[in-house]
Amino acid sequence: MIEKAVDLIETLEFVLDYKRVPECLVKEKDCPCPPNDGDPMGCYVPEERKVYICIDRIKNFIKEYEIKCDYEMVRNIVSLHEHIHAYFHQKLGQFYNLNNHVEEPVTEFLTFYTIFSYKQEYINCFLQINKHLLRHYQYWEFIWGKSSPYITLTYNNEHISIKDFVSELLRSYNKEVVFKTLVETIVIILKHTVGKDWNTFRKEMEFSFLKVFNINLKISLLEGGVKL
Repeated sequence: MIEKAVDLIETLEFVLDYKRVPECLVKEKDCPCPPNDGDPMGCYVPEERKVYICIDRIKNFIKEYEIKCDYEMVRNIVSLHEHIHAYFHQKLGQFYNLNNHVEEPVTEFLTFYTIFSYKQEYINCFLQINKHLLRHYQYWEFIWGKSSPYITLTYNNEHISIKDFVSELLRSYNKEVVFKTLVETIVIILKHTVGKDWNTFRKEMEFSFLKVFNINLKISLLEGGVKL
């Protein structure tokens, strides 16, 4: 069964020029996602260029961990996470061979950041889900600056988190420009660290994030920003 994804996926389409892939809602017997892969409720299958959402696993996850949000909300968050994997595949192409301990926390970070930017009522549900996933899925907190030791940027002679950097940017630019520029910057850094481990990715973020971000921001502004 193929069903249209939620409006958060449309945000990826409009702001990031993501080309939506088919999304299939399946029962357990038809679920191709490895059950012990740390992300059992859904998966993106690169060979098929298709997202699978495993209905029974979502229901079981909600029940097992007593998640205080409804099935539709959890499904929408899982869907967003998997479509971000598909987005990486589209952007990286032949370079789509990322270390799982880098791709998953970055995907989880962008899942959070999309929710933070466009659907904040989902934040609490996201946090409930995330704390029951494998530890490296929780590394998104180090990217955002929610937990230490977080990725540190040197901005205006101060050491700040990406969270604080985003707050500063939103004083001057609309959220679509900031969102697009930040995501495209991370994609470039991912391409430079293909196959590398988390520590290498982290160092590259701290070393080159601001330089790449500023270049992308200028390009975005010259193109007239982003309009929804």
